[in-house]
Amino acid sequence: MFRLKFKLIEKRPVGVVRDKWREICRKAFQLVGEYWFRNMLKNHFTAQAKFTYKHKPRSSKYKTNKARLAQRGKVAMGGVVDNVFSGDTMRQVTGQALIRGFPTRVKVSMFGPNYLRMRFKAGSNQPNKKAELITTTDAEQNILKKIMREYIVQQIKAIRAKKTTVI
Repeated sequence: MFRLKFKLIEKRPVGVVRDKWREICRKAFQLVGEYWFRNMLKNHFTAQAKFTYKHKPRSSKYKTNKARLAQRGKVAMGGVVDNVFSGDTMRQVTGQALIRGFPTRVKVSMFGPNYLRMRFKAGSNQPNKKAELITTTDAEQNILKKIMREYIVQQIKAIRAKKTTVI
């Protein structure tokens, strides 16, 4: 299991009770985590991902071995995606996740093979596969922030509309 953590600092607006604000933020972070898992995680398993997310280049030995096995049909996606070999990681990670929203962050817990759980050793020849999966671009972060802010604004408008209703 490994986790994606996404934080955004927002100030509580005037007129919103602290407990209600925390509940709004918790649900907003929950939405952000679900959106990332359903829509953005799959982008990490495309041929363009190595350029988009700046993956560490694979060794020439790895590339030749993968190309040889791809000709035999033993490598998923024809061997064009650098972080997909057999496809087990992709199936396990994209299959299910535990997404928990908190008032200050979201935690997306995904389950994958054991080599993703181990601590990455800097200086090794292996790329940091875990970091490659949870990296987000600036454009993706802006989309996530926009989703969160839209939800928060919608909830605050609903709270203020209740207060101004005339009976």
